[in-house]
Formats: sequence, structure tokens, C-alpha cells
Amino acid sequence: MVLTLFERDVRSILAQAPEIAEAFRVPRVIRGSREVGRAVDELIAEASRREPGRAATMPARIGLLLVAIHRAEVATAHRVQASASRAVHHVQAFQELADTEFANARPMAFYAGALGITPTHLNRVCRQVLGASALSVIERRVALEAKRYLMFSSLSVKEIALLLGYQDPAYFNRFFARQVGMAPGVFRKSVRTGEGAAPLLPAGRPG
Repeated sequence: MVLTLFERDVRSILAQAPEIAEAFRVPRVIRGSREVGRAVDELIAEASRREPGRAATMPARIGLLLVAIHRAEVATAHRVQASASRAVHHVQAFQELADTEFANARPMAFYAGALGITPTHLNRVCRQVLGASALSVIERRVALEAKRYLMFSSLSVKEIALLLGYQDPAYFNRFFARQVGMAPGVFRKSVRTGEGAAPLLPAGRPG
């Protein structure tokens, strides 16, 4: 449906309601509401009548429609803000859980279930807040712990792999090289010889 209104009518009505005028200065897309739909239906019905008083009621109907649109926009903004806040909360809770469970090879369903959301939603909020998948968050945490062991312990690469849940040291080597850009042994050597190893930094967290 395309509804066209005379600019003079809209300007006249908004001049009497400056508190909502700002919402109509630029094009916007808003989520519809029953109030908007009802206001549109009543405006169209009034425009189709040929009864006394039509000239007086049309501006009132247009005003009601503009108010309904403004209220719908405010409600949409509140929903978006609430959704963003929930996303940050979920990601923070996920990272806290990952800090304690990252070495236990938990499936993503475990983390999602603990947060009361689906794996798909967990992945979505991680991408929204951190710009990375939920799996990437776990992998970064594992890589961080691996760096710590390599830098501050005398454990062998095989022993570190087992501590981090990797039964196959070769697979762990490939994982670490993919995350850090060098094999675990090379990383340890570069740290101990001061040859510019990658910095020891945790994965980013939402503010």
C-alpha cells in the first residue's frame, strides 16, 4: 500500500506537535504496529466518505496516523536497544563460561544450553558483538592458554596438547599454527630468544 499525503497538511499538523516533528525530517523504515494499521484504515475510510465534517476530520485522522508512526518508531528503537543489550549479556556470559570450560572440548550446544539460547543464536550474537563466531571465541581462548603454557612452563608440546583436550599432538600443532601463525615449538623458541613472538593477549570482550 502506498499512502500519499499533501505536504502542506503534514507540515501544518507537525507544526502543532514539535515533539514528534523530528521523526519525519528524513526517510525512515519502521516496524509496523496495529496502531499504525488502524490509523491508516480509519484515514482511508474517512477519505472515502462524502459526509458533512469531512474537511475537519481528515486533519485529525492524519494527525493520529503521524502520532502512531512516531510511537511505532520509538517502540522499534527500544526493541533494538534491548536486543543489543541482551546480545552483550549473552556474549559476556559465554566468555565467562568459556574461561572455565575451554579445555573440556564441550560442544557448542553445551554453551548455548547453559545460556538458555540456541547454538545458532549464540553464534549470531558473538558475530554481532565480537565480529567472530562462537567457535572462534573458544579457539582463541585455547590458543591463549597454549601460549601461556609454552611461555611459562617446561611442559612438552604433547603434554600441553593433552591438557587442552587434544589427543593428537599433530592436530594441536596444526590448530596452533593456524591461530598464531607459527608452530608451538617455533613460538616457544621465539619467546625465549626474544625474536618477536606474537603478543600474549586474550580474545576481545564486549564493553
